[in-house]
Amino acid sequence: MTGFGMRMGLAGGGIVVLLAVGALTTPLWLRPVVQAQASATLGRNVRIGALAVHVFPMRIVATDIVVAGGADAPPLATVAKIATTLDIAPIWHLQLPAIPEIAITGMDVQAVQTQAGDNNYTLNVPPDSGGPTLAIGVVRFTDSQAHLLMPQLGADLTLVVHTDAASDGEIIGELSGVYRGQKATGHIKTGGVLSLRDGAQAFPIDVLVQSGASRFSLAGTMLDPLHLGGAKLKVGLKGQDLARLYPLTGIPFPPTTPYDLSSALDFDGSTLHFTNIAGRLGNSDLQGNLDLDIRPQRPVMSGSLLSHKVDLEDLAGFIGSQPGRDNTPGQTPDQQQAVAKAEASAQLIPNLPMDIPKIRSADFHVIYRGESIIGVSVPFDSLAAKIDIDDGHIHVTDLRVGVGRGQILGQIDMTPINEGAEDSFHTVADIRLQNVDVGRMLSKTDLVRGTGTLGGQIHLESKGKSLAEILTRGDGHVALFMAGGDVSSLVIDLSGLHLGAAVLSALGIPDRAPVRCLIGDLSLANGVLQTQTVMLDTDKNRTTLDGSIDLRNEIINAQLRTQPKHFTIATLATPFAVTGRIKSPDFAPEVAELGARSAGAVGLGLLFPPAALLATIQLGIGEDNACVSLVKDGQKAR
Repeated sequence: MTGFGMRMGLAGGGIVVLLAVGALTTPLWLRPVVQAQASATLGRNVRIGALAVHVFPMRIVATDIVVAGGADAPPLATVAKIATTLDIAPIWHLQLPAIPEIAITGMDVQAVQTQAGDNNYTLNVPPDSGGPTLAIGVVRFTDSQAHLLMPQLGADLTLVVHTDAASDGEIIGELSGVYRGQKATGHIKTGGVLSLRDGAQAFPIDVLVQSGASRFSLAGTMLDPLHLGGAKLKVGLKGQDLARLYPLTGIPFPPTTPYDLSSALDFDGSTLHFTNIAGRLGNSDLQGNLDLDIRPQRPVMSGSLLSHKVDLEDLAGFIGSQPGRDNTPGQTPDQQQAVAKAEASAQLIPNLPMDIPKIRSADFHVIYRGESIIGVSVPFDSLAAKIDIDDGHIHVTDLRVGVGRGQILGQIDMTPINEGAEDSFHTVADIRLQNVDVGRMLSKTDLVRGTGTLGGQIHLESKGKSLAEILTRGDGHVALFMAGGDVSSLVIDLSGLHLGAAVLSALGIPDRAPVRCLIGDLSLANGVLQTQTVMLDTDKNRTTLDGSIDLRNEIINAQLRTQPKHFTIATLATPFAVTGRIKSPDFAPEVAELGARSAGAVGLGLLFPPAALLATIQLGIGEDNACVSLVKDGQKAR
């Protein structure tokens, strides 16, 4: 609104020399000349209904002005009257005349965007010639407004503006209307139109827009507002979901929990600098610095962000899951309902597809660090990652998740591909577990306790555009190892029907079993995770798991068996069946074997893990441990 009003003022003032000459003769021949000059200034056809010149004092009045809106589009603007006061005294000193005041009355701007994205407000303005300019005092607005209709943003807004009579052209605007189905209101206060061109004077800006629970504020000054230069601004953003900002910013954020953020803002001619970012995202705090380079065809966002305390549920949108939990502050009823639905769903693996064309609309180079992870059922302590996105190619490196004194390391590479008529990702992920604290991992369970360190490797290769699709079409391998420490014998005794110990454990009486070795060796083929060797070896028992997990249907079908190393009267050689959905499996004694493979595996394969696991074991938990000895002894026994 302000920039268009300035150009209207300049269009009226840029032809005053011709008007001065016309005043000495007649203004009738000047109207087509003025129309042509105004059309060239705005890059649009301008029609003037009438033009009058008054000599004492010299004043030029144009009425019934219409600015075309382009081909097959309604007029961009109509203006009832533009009155320009002219001071011709500088002419006697061979200087351009001055314009003490331009008064614009009854301006009505209709900025309209079609559903397809075309609009009538993009001006084809010629570049500034750099020649001498007229000295203009103040531009005043009376009974003027701008109407913005943008279906793609769900925006139908009206800005009513006037000039503060007690100031030097200060513009005040009141905003009202609808944005995304919610009532929107706002207040805008800026410096005068002509101070936009005065680089020696700071141009003040104070904007506050509210729509539902969303709020945008901008306050401060700029030395060169037309080019966003010399900015000393503070911007504030509050809303339900950062993903909803995409139509406004072109930045494809994933779905998030409600946010309330602020930062300092500066602009160096090509890059927006957001510094001292501070605020909250759901239950997580957030701070840091970000730069947004708007020169490339795809905007580039880079910088670093830090959370002293982060709730992983706030970041669930990054993996295609519903972000938030039932106590996340600021959620709308729709968000609360979506969280409740996700928690009640029997489905565990997120299946929301990623919008690859949207991801390709901007590039990212961001480092994130969460110093402390909060959550009642979360076994992780810290999180860090470097995320690079170039033309949709996602590369996550330096991924580190702290667990006690250990860590989970990894990198993920997702390359956009085209599968027939659909876009997809070719994903390769490599994850390593190093000295992960078992006690920390199990501390959130109510059934099992333990100590020790866990190591291993996970490799995945697949195609798809959602986490569910990637896992259900994936191939790979999972290897996990633990040596030393102990685990609650409840799970071991239940699976072997050690009834006395199970009762003691259920009563809370400590009963731990020292662990010699835990080996988990599983293969993933086309979304089915199949056990190769899953064995827990203690000083008294050897517990094995044999079966499969179908990630496509999220169904587990396995058998848990404990065999004592020494005969025990209370022991019955009865396996436990583990069946049902992954999210809520069923455990029940099973008299019949699950199949011939189970019996054979217990008697042979599970007792002799493959020698190929040695290198991975040594990398994850060290060379001198019972698992290394167990594998070596098993190979000798073969």
